[in-house]
Amino acid sequence: MRTLTQHATDEIRRWILDGSIGLGEPLSESLLAARFGYSKTPIREALLQLKKEGLVSIRPQTGSFVFDIDARGIEDLGTMREILETAALDRAMTAGAARLGADLTEICGHMRAAVAAGDHTGCRDLDTAFHETMFHLAGNPCLLECYRTYAARAIAVGSCLGTDQHHCRARLKEHEQIAGLIVLGERAAATQALVAHIRTTTASYIDSLARRQSRRRYQQVPSADR
Repeated sequence: MRTLTQHATDEIRRWILDGSIGLGEPLSESLLAARFGYSKTPIREALLQLKKEGLVSIRPQTGSFVFDIDARGIEDLGTMREILETAALDRAMTAGAARLGADLTEICGHMRAAVAAGDHTGCRDLDTAFHETMFHLAGNPCLLECYRTYAARAIAVGSCLGTDQHHCRARLKEHEQIAGLIVLGERAAATQALVAHIRTTTASYIDSLARRQSRRRYQQVPSADR
């Protein structure tokens, strides 16, 4: 049976990952305790656990917040993805390109259905599954562990900055290209396509962040001065 802390941790994590609580937003212990019907103790412990996972920032004398990220942080995340995911792709193809290609092609099929249905949450989850599959099939526990250190943050960033229909369609097209090259055994071309995909995604997140910041600045201007 899960403890109160585990339940609160799982739920708050889910809200962050699906974008229900946005990047940089405050996490009031009192409001969360009231929402769960708990005391503040399990909430505080949950926030400490999520801080260890990189999803929450705790500022002394100020409070707890969902982690925030700027353009440089998004670029750094993209660089880490390139290094680790190309390594995972190379090892997974060495271990069995046919299986990798088949698994990724199947995921693309499900993703195509999600895009057609306008299921942005399903699209996000399948996007995650696509990339995670390379790590699982790479057969390297260290690579998988490294992936998990940034995966949650990447999912949260994507949920807040890249889950509209345009982003979903673009990801699907790029995923299908990568999977197709893997099926053909084109290791170098598949690697290049993966790098291009990560860089395109990174650039789209930075553009979305800039638009969000612009809207915030506009909203802060008194209506009489607009």
